[in-house]
Amino acid sequence: GLLDGRVRLDPTRLPMRMTAAITQEDVNAYKLDALLVHFAKVSGRLSGKFNVNNDPHFTIRGGLYLTKGYLNDYEFFKWLAERFRLPSLRKVDFHRLSTNFTVNMQEVVLENILLDSPHVHIKGFFNVNKDSFVSSNLALAFSKTLLHESPKFRPILKIFDQDTPFLIFDFQLSGKLHAINFQWLPSPH
Repeated sequence: GLLDGRVRLDPTRLPMRMTAAITQEDVNAYKLDALLVHFAKVSGRLSGKFNVNNDPHFTIRGGLYLTKGYLNDYEFFKWLAERFRLPSLRKVDFHRLSTNFTVNMQEVVLENILLDSPHVHIKGFFNVNKDSFVSSNLALAFSKTLLHESPKFRPILKIFDQDTPFLIFDFQLSGKLHAINFQWLPSPH
């Protein structure tokens, strides 16, 4: 892949001001696992742009997307796979996974999250504040083929006609990052 960037430093000010613009194209995401542990469970081609600055506060802001990859034993999908007996969620192949993000000393914000996969779609946002509290609102769409794997979901499938390819479930994650609460929200299905 390609990594390109420009960094500007202004040493005439104290503290020294820094701005950077970074672009990556077609990078093998799995090989970035030493940089960020979450990449160890992601495979695909990573592209995106982000800006870094330290004035007035340290902030990283940008967008990224992955194509033609998979999520392997990703914690959220692993939990869904075990809880609802959906073994296919242990490895989720996707066409595209994308998000816009902001990281600063106060919070980590993931906005416009989009997962486009043959059997799973996700849209929404996910935030973690400086005290490690999570807030989110997400829509999860499962294909009928995927839901048919689960003895818990099979009875629900009989309610919907054959022309409904995906069932959409809205939910939120909240609470402490390492003890997240999952809550279904009112949704079309």
